[in-house]
Amino acid sequence: METRSTRIIRCVIAGLGLASCALHAKDMVLLHVAPFGGALAAGARDYNLGLQLAVNEANASNGIGGVRVRVISRDDGNRTEEALRLIDEAMTEHAPVALVGLANQTTIDELIKRDTLSRERTPLIGVRSGVDSSENTEWIFGFRTSRRDELTTLARQLKTLFRTNVAIFHEDEPYTKDAIAAFEAAAKAEGIAVKAKATYPRATLDVDAAVASIVTAQPDAVIISASTNGAAQFIRKIRPLLRNAQLVVTSDTEPEIVVEQIGVDLARGIGLSTVVPSPHRRVLPLVTQMHSTIESLKLNDVARINFSTMEGYIAGRAIIVGLKRIGSRADGASLQRLLNSKTKLDLGGYTIDLSEGRRNRVVLADLALIGRDGKVLQ
Repeated sequence: METRSTRIIRCVIAGLGLASCALHAKDMVLLHVAPFGGALAAGARDYNLGLQLAVNEANASNGIGGVRVRVISRDDGNRTEEALRLIDEAMTEHAPVALVGLANQTTIDELIKRDTLSRERTPLIGVRSGVDSSENTEWIFGFRTSRRDELTTLARQLKTLFRTNVAIFHEDEPYTKDAIAAFEAAAKAEGIAVKAKATYPRATLDVDAAVASIVTAQPDAVIISASTNGAAQFIRKIRPLLRNAQLVVTSDTEPEIVVEQIGVDLARGIGLSTVVPSPHRRVLPLVTQMHSTIESLKLNDVARINFSTMEGYIAGRAIIVGLKRIGSRADGASLQRLLNSKTKLDLGGYTIDLSEGRRNRVVLADLALIGRDGKVLQ
């Protein structure tokens, strides 16, 4: 059921100049295919809002040499075949200059296998999976730290917190195994002992066996690499049994949704591994500008501003900066060439470095905490 806040956000996004069903022939289209309904909807919608904010800023300043930019959003229900169908349909109908923000790695791998991006000459920008398998594909660009780099950095951060006996809880899916191995190697180098590893079946909430295994090991920290719902279920069950352990969720988890699901009391003190600048600290001009746009659109009381919003905003700003360098005749192929030209994109105190070998190697990982009121504290 659509809430009042959801309706307001939808209507305001429509008011960004993106609501018309009839696209102008010369508009530059960004295609965002994501699970806008169901369990993963919150993160997809928040990312989409950040993307829309960046596009609104561009259109408010004459677009790309006078050409407007629009976001086309399609709900794939987190189903690969549906995502591929929607992408093929939109490629034919809208000829997007970029596909943005895919998070399902199976879908990304299938696009690579089918050669869709190079055939359509449309880059995929701002992938959210954090998996390295697409690193050598010249049509895919990631602006977030990889899972390997995130977990490797997390091992060093745990050492500074004097947490040296850890356990790892993660979803049983192939894309995580390489990152977990990297964490174990980094942990060993830091003198951290991995006391237990436990998984739960993919796309389920069956965490009881993992909880029992980790409680038996009595670690002083637990790394949680899981979907938002899986992480929430795990924390709900293990927190009363391991009160003194530091729980840390990776960037795969939406912390605000975890707080909503388990309550402030259980969520308080949970650590968060973050891979984009904090949207709550107006230190970077990038963050200040995002908040200024939110305020100018009167979204303060209805928009949920979080790390997913920040990630979508970064992707949008990077695309806009790239398109403006090319000019009003930009298309997918010219945008791809620019992003492959060893370039750097200054987004406002935050630089995307796309020099050779760094197509998916933006490295930023930090720790935050959920505070007493359920808010994220850096």
